[in-house]
Amino acid sequence: MRTYWIVALSLAYGLIAQTTTLINPTTDGGFEGSHGWTLVNSPTYPNRWCVGSAAPPSQGSNCLFISDTSSCSRYRYSGTGGNPSYVHAYKEINVPANQPYLTISFKAKLNGGGFHRAIFYLMPSTMPLPQADAQISAQYRLFDIHSSASGTIDRDGYIVSPTAYTSVSHVTCVEPGQAYRLVISGYVEYTPLDSEQPPASIDEVSVVSSATPSDPSLGGGVIAVSNLPYTHPTTPTPTTCGSGNDLFGFNVKDRCGIQRDAFDSGKDRVWTFIPTRGGCVRVQFTGDTLNGYGWINMKLLIYEDNPLSCGRCIRNSVFQQVHTHIFPVQPNRKYYVVLESGGGENNTGCDDFLGLTISAPDSALCALASLPLSAQGVREFTVYPNPASDVIQVHAAGLEGGRAAALRVRDGLGRSLIEVQTFPTPEGEISYTLGIAQLPAGFYIVEIQQGESYARQRLSIAP
Repeated sequence: MRTYWIVALSLAYGLIAQTTTLINPTTDGGFEGSHGWTLVNSPTYPNRWCVGSAAPPSQGSNCLFISDTSSCSRYRYSGTGGNPSYVHAYKEINVPANQPYLTISFKAKLNGGGFHRAIFYLMPSTMPLPQADAQISAQYRLFDIHSSASGTIDRDGYIVSPTAYTSVSHVTCVEPGQAYRLVISGYVEYTPLDSEQPPASIDEVSVVSSATPSDPSLGGGVIAVSNLPYTHPTTPTPTTCGSGNDLFGFNVKDRCGIQRDAFDSGKDRVWTFIPTRGGCVRVQFTGDTLNGYGWINMKLLIYEDNPLSCGRCIRNSVFQQVHTHIFPVQPNRKYYVVLESGGGENNTGCDDFLGLTISAPDSALCALASLPLSAQGVREFTVYPNPASDVIQVHAAGLEGGRAAALRVRDGLGRSLIEVQTFPTPEGEISYTLGIAQLPAGFYIVEIQQGESYARQRLSIAP
């Protein structure tokens, strides 16, 4: 019996030790009692952070709110004549060792547009303290909160109600075992109108560290690949849209070096897979040119772990008809293949594409993983005219010079109807004229393959 309880307590402690509450939403995070927050208010402008009940709290007796009186007796702000006014509230936190993931949650109300917002920062405690009327360096910025009253959607921040507390939750990652300073900055640059009262109030702030990342939902449009190798179906039209801007909002720590504005429109499509063995995997994506050039706006990004939980970007490519990536994988680790359509044809953000394949892990592929992306496989593949009737011109680049490549035309069932062999130039390019007059009108797949490298393009044959 004693052994049983020792084991049970050890397991319970192990589970508890996976997370640590650094700010409690009902005590210091609720601004109750000796809450430990430091307020840095302006000596120049009247607007200030206050702790009290002039703004009705979401729970308990107090909340953090903006007031334009030194006594904090009312819940409102005053204009600054167009000059920016910054006030800060901050609290020190100590992140435990081996718990690098932080979940920051709170409830907030906020009125006004872009001229009145709250900005959250997280900086090492070794940095200088926040100063009134001075903006904190953008390198420590986590996110903004904006009011839904402005009538716009800000893709750099969370949108909250002007009249009712809105729950917000944000995931970030830090160096474990380090001390940090969580800062909430109030920003005002406006002449107030009665219709824009009240200003900001924040309550029930929670910060929890964890040993493993939480996985916020990526929204719709996510396909869980159960087995490798995987080939995305080409019939019907292979679109899996549905997540809108859920994935590539501001909560993604690493956008693979692609600037934030590139993700302001369009829809995200995501494939996830968990390899059961190590090795290297080839991901190949082929854009569609049948209906134009929507592929120009497509970006292919690959992450190790959830991008919304500090996943690491390991590959990216943009503005290519064919995207090929070979990279090492670890068994039982989750990988995310993300297709971002940035606007595209008719601004639908959900353009068609021809195909996506994910190979099974193979140690032999690792010899290619270290090569430049331009040498990892077919990087350009065009078929024109499209639609066609008698002949088509096929062009490809990124192949191995002098090594035979197979050129095929398949029907909708995958059957090979035409197959020829051709040889790339020493530069790895192919330009080939292929007769198709014997094929009836309809839709087909044109495919080029050289060893492990291949690409596909959809072809329409007109009557």
